[in-house]
Amino acid sequence: MEFLRAQLSLCGMSVDAAAQYFDVHRRVVRGWIFNPDKMPQHVHTALVKLFAEQEEMAEEIVEAWEESGRPDTFKFAVSSTDEEAQEMGWPCVSAQMVPPAIAQTVVAPARIEIVSLTTSSDEARALEVA
Repeated sequence: MEFLRAQLSLCGMSVDAAAQYFDVHRRVVRGWIFNPDKMPQHVHTALVKLFAEQEEMAEEIVEAWEESGRPDTFKFAVSSTDEEAQEMGWPCVSAQMVPPAIAQTVVAPARIEIVSLTTSSDEARALEVA
């Protein structure tokens, strides 16, 4: 069963990103995928915590959109590199993109436009993990 792969996917993480995040070789992560009993509890706990933070950020994005008068397009800034994302507390850029993806399901038919932090305008929002 590949439950861990589903968890990683929900959190926006690849096997390589998870390996970097948990400071293990990618073969270790693949081993956890195919042998879930070998996965340390702290890995499961960290992924649950990460997804909870992503859901909380999604709620903050929706609130910011509402406070902005529910515009048809709402800009959200994300990092250009995994290194930038990590400086903001995210494991990788794709994990940072999960909250706006979740928020998009709430604000539709309005559209959340993803822009780069390095090229974003003042009106774009960016959120860091607390």
